[in-house]
Amino acid sequence: MRKCVLFFLVSTALSAPAFGGGSEEISAVDGNDDYGWIMDVSDDDILPGVNPLKVTGDIWAAGSSTVFPLSERMIERFKDEGYGGNITLDSIGSGAGFERWAVAAETDIANASRPIKDKEIEAA
Repeated sequence: MRKCVLFFLVSTALSAPAFGGGSEEISAVDGNDDYGWIMDVSDDDILPGVNPLKVTGDIWAAGSSTVFPLSERMIERFKDEGYGGNITLDSIGSGAGFERWAVAAETDIANASRPIKDKEIEAA
């Protein structure tokens, strides 16, 4: 079965308060203020942890060039914590990442620097 994991990687969402519990308001705004948003994060919104030692198979991620450096760092951490497979990461833009994940079913992870659009949800 195809892995269907979708991540919106936003560097401020990875800050310690967001994963530490409780409720934190997180603000993430790109340089233009065109895609600014505010998220209220609570314990119910946090995804469960993943044990890298138990993940098998290779992983292919593609998407946002904006979060590419963060994605690279998360890959390093995942490998440092014991993941033994191969991870391919392509910097092709959020829209193209959603396309590869939702329509072409070529990737396991779509990295995005913006929320998913309704038409992209429908395609998935």
